[in-house]
Amino acid sequence: MALLRGLFENTSAELGEVDLLEHDRLMAKVLGLVHLANLALGWTLARGGLPWERLREAGGVTFRKQTDTTREVIFENHDLYFEIQRLNPERDGGAAALVESLEEILGAVRSGDREAFSRLMEAGRRYFGPAP
Repeated sequence: MALLRGLFENTSAELGEVDLLEHDRLMAKVLGLVHLANLALGWTLARGGLPWERLREAGGVTFRKQTDTTREVIFENHDLYFEIQRLNPERDGGAAALVESLEEILGAVRSGDREAFSRLMEAGRRYFGPAP
């Protein structure tokens, strides 16, 4: 463990001890899922036909905060981010859950089901705890 800690000594990484399965589950969410969501947003915007400068100019606070994070992810090491996606055996569960969540949200919107949409937002609020 000392050797491993030494490898990360001069980084911002915080090390904790967890078993391998828990590690993969955690990293599938805290690295894989958020990277995947940001990569998907970046690719969606890039192929959307509107120049970045125009979107940035038209975007509000939420758009700017999210795309600032997306830009940070996009400009990271491609090989590292590919391996984070490729090597975690828990990856597909998070990706499938993201797609399912998008479909559920869009289903509520498309059907005009305001109550279902509100329930989804409320579930997120309960998960994250008190408002910031």
